[in-house]
Amino acid sequence: MSIRTTHIEFLYDEKLELEGQQLWKEGQVRNLNRNEDGIYIAFVHDGQDYEVEVHAPFKKKQKVSCECEDFKSKSACKHIVAALFAIQDVLHEKKKKKVSKTEQKATSLNINHLVKEIQPYELKEFIKAYARVDKRFVIHLKAAFAHKVDLEDNIDKYRSILDAIVRPVTGKTPQVAASDIKFLSRILGEFADQINDHIALGHYRDGLNIFIACFSKLEYVHSKFNLSNEEIVQLRQSYYNILTYFLETKLPTELKRELQAFLIEFIQRSYYPFDSYQQNILFPLLPKLSSADKQALKPILLALLTTHPISEHAIIMAFYLKITKKYTSEVLEYFEENPLQLMEVVNLLITDQENKIAKEILEKTYKSRPNDKDVMNRLLYLYIQEKNQEAFIALAKKAYLSKGENRYLELLKKELEEDSYEKVILEIEAYIHAHPIVANHIALNFFYFENNWAGMVIYLEKHPNIELLQKYDVFIFSQDQDIVAELYTKALDLYFSTQLGDTAHILAEKLTSHWRSNGMQKIIKKIHQSLMDTYQHRPELIKIFQT
Repeated sequence: MSIRTTHIEFLYDEKLELEGQQLWKEGQVRNLNRNEDGIYIAFVHDGQDYEVEVHAPFKKKQKVSCECEDFKSKSACKHIVAALFAIQDVLHEKKKKKVSKTEQKATSLNINHLVKEIQPYELKEFIKAYARVDKRFVIHLKAAFAHKVDLEDNIDKYRSILDAIVRPVTGKTPQVAASDIKFLSRILGEFADQINDHIALGHYRDGLNIFIACFSKLEYVHSKFNLSNEEIVQLRQSYYNILTYFLETKLPTELKRELQAFLIEFIQRSYYPFDSYQQNILFPLLPKLSSADKQALKPILLALLTTHPISEHAIIMAFYLKITKKYTSEVLEYFEENPLQLMEVVNLLITDQENKIAKEILEKTYKSRPNDKDVMNRLLYLYIQEKNQEAFIALAKKAYLSKGENRYLELLKKELEEDSYEKVILEIEAYIHAHPIVANHIALNFFYFENNWAGMVIYLEKHPNIELLQKYDVFIFSQDQDIVAELYTKALDLYFSTQLGDTAHILAEKLTSHWRSNGMQKIIKKIHQSLMDTYQHRPELIKIFQT
């Protein structure tokens, strides 16, 4: 028995209806789809595949087409009917699902269900009533929708929202509840998201209004309540990133000047800390200022030195020098009064690639403090950076000859070509031999570093020293055993001629023990023979050197 359908039987005769229904029931209607224009397209297999198109099925304006010959001659065919059965089946399934979904009731009460059912006037009345009894709800509401209301002073609009959470300090001992700080952090985070949304849309005025109010509040709270928890630290970083973006963006001229004026005024507020150089307002701001604006900043920065704690002075002075680019009399006077600040300032400038002014400060300081290792080390770094080989070599040589640290010889070896390094080493060796004022330990360390045992021997022959000879005798012994004995003979002869009794005996016992432990008995034998010739009147001393 066939399945009768009112729609299709009204459109086509019974024979076509049955033939089409049979094709559909046999699954010959394939790849049925509805395109963007609402046209159903399918392929009906009947010996071969025929493409069928149906527009507005089962309606008066229904339009159909098929590739078969029957359709071309009669404008109707079983393939069209088969496709209509398939379409009817699809529509029927959709209708059943819709009815089932409508009849299904919610198993739980959630916001989506409520919002769908609540009338707008009901929701407004609820918001008004709830706002009368919950302060934080009011603040959340204002924070979320404040941008929709334009006031005469939009910055103050956001400032008042934040002040409602944490009010400005009026007492001498500021206190704030941890819950208020947490709530403020949450609102500041929401405002940061709004600022970024405004920036993305190019609504810079709206974003700047929120930023000025929020940044001011965040820095105020951070300073007044000495807050450095992770949440506040992250918020400060977020707002600093926003500030940097504003400064890097080509803002309209009016907004640009307004932002710059706000920032210059803000650094003068007592609560703004100069506790970081690279996360300070001035770090991204200075490159954007005109020469006139920079000059106007100089007296402001000098004034800040009188109002801010000494721990912040180095950062303030570094910014001052970044602007002036000169080692002025004011700066010289400041460093004379605060010598410990100098290297901190220099290091900040070098970190900021302000090498020229940093070098000027170091070179002038080096003239008055030639033995300051920190000054020498930073100068050497700058000379290497600017590839000033002549100045680098001269300073590295002086640094080694005054400090005797191998790092300077290692630095010379690393930075110079082999020929240049050998030339410098010969110059240092010549200087050591020509200037007895060079400390003995520095001279001998130099020869040891260079594996120059012959140079060490020449030096020890001119400057006999038992203590230093004992430090390096194993090194020389490995090269020439006889020369070590000769050096000791000369040094001991000078020593024993002035030292008698226990003092001489203690040294003799110490030396023989040292030689035996290092396999240098040959030295003991030679020293014993020398003493037999010169110190026969001191048999107890000679006895110590018997092998």
